Amino acid sequence: MNDEHEDLANALRTLARREPIPPAPVADLVRRGRRARRTRAVTRAAAAVTGLAAAALGVVVTLGSHPASPSGRVAAPSSANAPTSATTPSATPLDARSILLAASETAARQPATTGRYWYSKERVWSPAVRFNAIMAGTHERWDATKKGARSRFTGDTDVEFIFANPADKAKWRREGSPFIGRRTRSIDYYRQPLFVLGTHMLTISKLQRLPGEKDALAAELRRLFRQERSSYWHAKGRFTQYVWDAAESMLSGPTKPATRAALYKLLAEQPGIASLGKVKDPLGRTGVALGNTVRSGGWKEETRLIVDDDSAALLAYQVWPGKRPTLQVAYIAQGWVDHLGDRVDGG
Repeated sequence: MNDEHEDLANALRTLARREPIPPAPVADLVRRGRRARRTRAVTRAAAAVTGLAAAALGVVVTLGSHPASPSGRVAAPSSANAPTSATTPSATPLDARSILLAASETAARQPATTGRYWYSKERVWSPAVRFNAIMAGTHERWDATKKGARSRFTGDTDVEFIFANPADKAKWRREGSPFIGRRTRSIDYYRQPLFVLGTHMLTISKLQRLPGEKDALAAELRRLFRQERSSYWHAKGRFTQYVWDAAESMLSGPTKPATRAALYKLLAEQPGIASLGKVKDPLGRTGVALGNTVRSGGWKEETRLIVDDDSAALLAYQVWPGKRPTLQVAYIAQGWVDHLGDRVDGG
């Protein structure tokens, strides 16, 4: 199995070097990597037979009736060359490791940019304080890179309340449709913006200095993990869970493309991460979902990351303690801008 994944990783690297910008979708890149891996395996087998058995037996080896390509390389079998649809019942579902390796290759090819502010626009669904409802609201952030510079957070806009059933909504209306969420306010501030990794609070400059190579990133995250307080949380003993939780901040924050690529590779090595296939995020965008479940006694909770198929960017983060999510964050637009109030495309 390790040799198989290494072959897939090598095939993905080859495809990534050849693929013109923009990169191929993650799922397509995995499938093409698998086809390239199968082609290379068949070619290696043919070479082995030609060099050893054929020399001894004096036979000419051909791979069925598959023609040679113009370059002289053996063409893949027709079943491997046929396009594969994600909705085809016979299609092999992509495993989490393959998706993460493909996402790593895609993330590594994104341009490294910078600016004076990291801009983020998010829509958040979280529990309201009454009526068993969910509150949805959109906010924006401008996080300054320079110490002492002004940053900005805008309070929730386009607020709506989503009710579990018509009876709760009717009761809410009878009481005058009160505001039942947690109010946030717009504010300009001058302290340095912080991004959370466990109980560590990292500034943008520290986030930008995280290593861009998998082993070095693993060593740094293990160092931070060892420094966590013993009362950190129920999954303190699991480095996998620490990396998984750090991924939400790192993939939604101003990390370098190389660091994101290294993180995806590190996640690919962690046990317990499951592929949930193609899904729609809360805004209706299609992505690939990955899930990780934490269990403690009779309690369990699954957190999900939904990754964009084209860019390997994080589309959404979700918390599922049961049959429906209690917290969802959809990342509408993110990127670098040079002036407070500027927005990137989609913002």
